[in-house]
Amino acid sequence: MMANRGLKFLRGGVRLANTARELERHATKGLKILLSHRFDACASARLFHQPKRFQHVQSTEILCDGIQVQSVEMDAKNYQLAVRMSDGKTHRFPNVYLRDHCPCPICWNELSQTTQRSILDQEVNIQPANVKVAPDGNAIAVTWPDGHVSPYGGDWLHERSFHEDVREKRLQNIREKHQFWGRERQDDLGNFEWDELISNDGAFLNWLLDIKKYGLVLIKNAPSELEAINMIGAKVAHFRQNHHGATYTVRNKNDSNTSDLAYTSVELELHADLVYYDHVPGILLLHCLDNTATGGEGTYSDASYAAMQLKRLRPDMFKVLTETLVDFKDVCDEHVVYRADKRSRHPVIKLDENGDVAAVHFNHCALDSLMTIPLDKVKLWYEAFRMLADILVKPENLVQYRLRKGDIIAFDNYKVLHGRRKIESDGERYLHGAVLDWDTVNSRIRVLRKELGIKEQ
Repeated sequence: MMANRGLKFLRGGVRLANTARELERHATKGLKILLSHRFDACASARLFHQPKRFQHVQSTEILCDGIQVQSVEMDAKNYQLAVRMSDGKTHRFPNVYLRDHCPCPICWNELSQTTQRSILDQEVNIQPANVKVAPDGNAIAVTWPDGHVSPYGGDWLHERSFHEDVREKRLQNIREKHQFWGRERQDDLGNFEWDELISNDGAFLNWLLDIKKYGLVLIKNAPSELEAINMIGAKVAHFRQNHHGATYTVRNKNDSNTSDLAYTSVELELHADLVYYDHVPGILLLHCLDNTATGGEGTYSDASYAAMQLKRLRPDMFKVLTETLVDFKDVCDEHVVYRADKRSRHPVIKLDENGDVAAVHFNHCALDSLMTIPLDKVKLWYEAFRMLADILVKPENLVQYRLRKGDIIAFDNYKVLHGRRKIESDGERYLHGAVLDWDTVNSRIRVLRKELGIKEQ
């Protein structure tokens, strides 16, 4: 009976407790009695088990079901709570953080999955008035100076802990998990089958994860129709629109007057695409609709691996490419949906907050002759740029693959450079391309994991 009462309180107890001042002006005597038991009665029936919000938080290896709270102490000097948990560690939480992330129905909007409180209502130097641990150890209840009660489940606290071990695991799940490769990748490009990829969410998730891990993945036996690549876009969410459109076609032409070298038969050196955007697109897809031309093999190199080789051999030159902002541009009015004059500045090697390679924006053809590099640094920058180029094309770093009808090649535009050998004959080489953003892909990965019940590794 007590458990049933507690479950009933679970749905409304915290809300009622947190609106006590308003309710007491209108409440009946029985309702006032209910409010007076807002902690003890509800706790005995596990009022402090995870609210619905917690059930929808992405599962990771950090989350350990059944983490219990052994004790909690207020650290007034540092404005923190020190929570001793069943993992044997003391996890500290800033008071302002806990108040800001209160999961009760008053503070948290379940439908929008966002806080309902204004930051202007948040006191930074806040101290709890009282803290209690639920009898079963599954949660704590924090009472704030205004009488508001915030329940925090043990699992919820542990997953969000600021303890260095837990925080480091969380960062590992956020960071890119790219695996370096060289020529050996040519023997195994993933080779996903189209039918399974489109019909099976598990296979589709594995394909996305392989792009994230290796940056170069092949799909085989796709239908030779323009609509095929749109099916992938719809299954992810949407493509990234750019001046070429949501999708674009590439056909070789014996026309030296075209403004886009991709439409000629000349060799294309290794490069990243669209580096003249401030937010460079993350993933490129190329679907081979036909390929009867001789030559024109695709070339690929793991640019993040090449950058790390440069760092090991010449850390001074690596530093030049990470610190020097370079001017890129693209001015075109052919093969586009609108005339474009794109310009942006990036370092060739972009680092993340840990000093690891986040992206390599290498594109010699897109360099702008209107440089903003200081005069005394231009020659040094070219020296470093050339050293990286030499590493990229080393035979042991280079993958070469001839696209066949029905192939779709996907590559990470931040980590993998692509190029093309010279097309030797007048045969048809017909490709259909599209671009994805990593924001969109990472979102889809998280959603698919939730839907399939898969935890992060």
